[in-house]
Amino acid sequence: IEATFEQEKSSADFTAKAQNLLDMYKCFENLSIATKAQEKIEKLGLAKYDEVDYEKANTIAREFGTIESFDNINGAYFLGKSEEMVVLYNTVIEKAFKTLSNEAREAFMLTKKAADEIKSEVAAKEEYKAAKDLMLDADASASRMEWESAYNGYQKADAAMQLVYEAVAKKRAAAEKAIADAKARVEAAAAYALEADEIAPITEEGEAE
Repeated sequence: IEATFEQEKSSADFTAKAQNLLDMYKCFENLSIATKAQEKIEKLGLAKYDEVDYEKANTIAREFGTIESFDNINGAYFLGKSEEMVVLYNTVIEKAFKTLSNEAREAFMLTKKAADEIKSEVAAKEEYKAAKDLMLDADASASRMEWESAYNGYQKADAAMQLVYEAVAKKRAAAEKAIADAKARVEAAAAYALEADEIAPITEEGEAE
């Protein structure tokens, strides 16, 4: 009976140790994911969009930094902490890109409004439609709450619509200048004719006096 008990105890200890190692392995994977997320937040300056969750995540990161040895530590506890840290960092990123995507869409709509005011949809039909389609794709990403994708899409749409606006505005300005130049030439010719008539008016016989 004692031998059986010892075997069961040994087996239970082995199972517990194996589970602990598995938990720590998953923990290390999460630490890698969290580190990349934290670096992304710092690089893009996203922390300001959710300072509370960012500080919570950093607090957990500091707790991991105090570990001197991973021998005989509670794998389940730190696995849970690592999962929480990943969620917090990702929450910061999601909130940031949601705000940024909304701002990017507003920027696109302003550019579109300017383009509409100079009839860009008619003057550059294909390019206008392409820019608008980019915006609709970004809207689809936003509806799926894929905020980073939506943000990138709105930025591309805004840049495309800006090019449409600039191209149409340039053509419009050139056309207006051509009209103004032609008008100026007509007015100059009329003024010259009037001046000539005053200097040498045409008689009824069609001869200048």
